[in-house]
Amino acid sequence: MWRLFLECLIGVILLFTASIYGYEYVIYGKTDPDLVDANLRVEAFRDIMNHVATNESDEQAIELLEAFAEKTHRLLDSHTPSDLPEEVASHFEEQPEVHFLLDENDHLWLKFDNNVNYFHLTDDPDSELIKALEFANQVVWLFFFAGFVAFSFLLIWFLSRRLRVLEKTANEFASGNFEARASDGQWVRLGKLNKSFNHMATKIANLMVSNKALTNAVAHELRTPIFRIQWQSEVLMEQLSDPEAKQQLASIIEDTEEMEHLVDELLYYARVERPDAAIELEQIDIASWLKEHHVKWQTHIGHTFDLQVASESVNVNMDRFLLCRALVNLISNAKRYTEQRIVVKLVEGGDHIAIEVHDDGIGVDPEHWDRLFDPFYRVDKSRDRASGGYGLGLAIVKHIMLRHGGNVDVSHSELGGACFTLVLPHFSQS
Repeated sequence: MWRLFLECLIGVILLFTASIYGYEYVIYGKTDPDLVDANLRVEAFRDIMNHVATNESDEQAIELLEAFAEKTHRLLDSHTPSDLPEEVASHFEEQPEVHFLLDENDHLWLKFDNNVNYFHLTDDPDSELIKALEFANQVVWLFFFAGFVAFSFLLIWFLSRRLRVLEKTANEFASGNFEARASDGQWVRLGKLNKSFNHMATKIANLMVSNKALTNAVAHELRTPIFRIQWQSEVLMEQLSDPEAKQQLASIIEDTEEMEHLVDELLYYARVERPDAAIELEQIDIASWLKEHHVKWQTHIGHTFDLQVASESVNVNMDRFLLCRALVNLISNAKRYTEQRIVVKLVEGGDHIAIEVHDDGIGVDPEHWDRLFDPFYRVDKSRDRASGGYGLGLAIVKHIMLRHGGNVDVSHSELGGACFTLVLPHFSQS
């Protein structure tokens, strides 16, 4: 979000700079009214002083110039035509009828008609007034720019507060809380964006609910016809004597059993996906629990199956049945793709414990890690239903871990295959 705010600030500064240049071009593009006004004032001042020098005396005019310089905190110098600066001498040579000049430092040069010398008025560098004016001219734009930046930051902070509220709601909604809605209060809403987000969230939530309801209804309704097909096929098989016909009926029964298993997986996934589904947490010594199940799992795996437990006692809050289902899914998945060896490790961290399931199979490319736990997602032909599974096992594991306040992750295994890690928080009395 800070990148967005920084881009907005840079955009506002660029717009401000463009506005200043636009103002300069419109006001001072062809003529500079300030410079014209200054030249007219200088010309009038020179005419007055020249009138005094002509009708009274040069001495009187010079005294008036000295008094003017003293009052305005300036220095008065006299220059002969030979010691004029090159730029000033060139100006007076090119325009002999003009007897005054404002140089690039806004210093005044002037000449009387009956006097060959040129008089030069410059700012007194020791004057406190001149120093104050110079300092003011130097910092005026700094203060203006600082105020503009402060206003921009306040505006961005004001908008960021409202954006953070909307961002928090969006994250909750993305995490599976489909009841999350952005507040529509006057001090937190961002135009019509909050209302539009809530309308979108309601539409998505209704769509998700309808989709889940349809899936559950279809899964429930499929149970009866599947059972009928199985029952009728078994009855028909007992009445047939043709071996080929019996083989075909056996194939039909096998397919219906596979369909029945898929329906069971769909219904189980629907149960664990619900945020209000019951979960029975209890304090368990997971190290001892893993050791108790090790022998049973090893009997069904048929491969080398090692259990490595770093600590003798590790307590966690868990649902025995759900966590067992998650581990069985991972171990079955490892069995499906392993070549010789499966290793289950219990690793204790600072505020969590991790159960790692390693295999020495083909592994999973990192490009698939982000979507591997999505329902029905398949990596490639080597991990399709022909090798077992329906694409729901890992999705079920993910939701079981979310119910426990943990998560599941995938990485490369030290055995050469894949490593699936269940992360659970440590047990705490609170």
